[in-house]
This record gives sequence, C-alpha cells and structure tokens, in this order.
Amino acid sequence: MKNKKVYLVIHSTGQYEDRRENINETCFSTLSAAEKCKEGIENYYKTDTPFPLDWCTKEEFDQMVDDEVEISEKDSKTYNEWAMEKYIKYDFGSCWIKELKLE
Repeated sequence: MKNKKVYLVIHSTGQYEDRRENINETCFSTLSAAEKCKEGIENYYKTDTPFPLDWCTKEEFDQMVDDEVEISEKDSKTYNEWAMEKYIKYDFGSCWIKELKLE
C-alpha cells in the first residue's frame, strides 16, 4: 500500500523564549493548498488594522478615557474589538508547514 501524505499548517501566538502558546493546526491533502493557507495566515497578521472610529484619533480617544469622559457603549465596544485584533496580530508567533506520512 502506498503511503499517503497530508500537510499541517501550524501557526502560533504567544511565542516566548521557552514556549509557544495557542498552537493552531489545519490539515490539507495537497501541498499547494497548505502553502496558500500559510500565505493567507501570514498576510493577515502583517496587515495593519486602522483605527475604527472616524470622529477621533486613537490618542484623542485614550485622552477621553483618561479624563473619564463618557463614551458610548457602541464606541467602547468598537474600540475594544479593534484593540484585541491589534494585540492578536502583535502576538503572532510563526507559521510553518509540516508534512505527515500516513500508513
């Protein structure tokens, strides 16, 4: 029986000197599909996410928070989602493909 190969695209976030956290794996039957996925993951983490509020800058928003100015729940939620996405992109570790032979 011929060995079959599958390809795991593995990417991590939370990379530290002694460990990686949040390792994610996706399995593909072809190398080209795995390479396309890897490229998509890397491109996503490279792109900058622009500040989502059009009525102020990030610095102005931060100043309002510091000054305890009341901010709408919608704007606060939008800001928090943006900040989390920025952090996730910042925390990206690495991405690689691992070939597995199935018997």
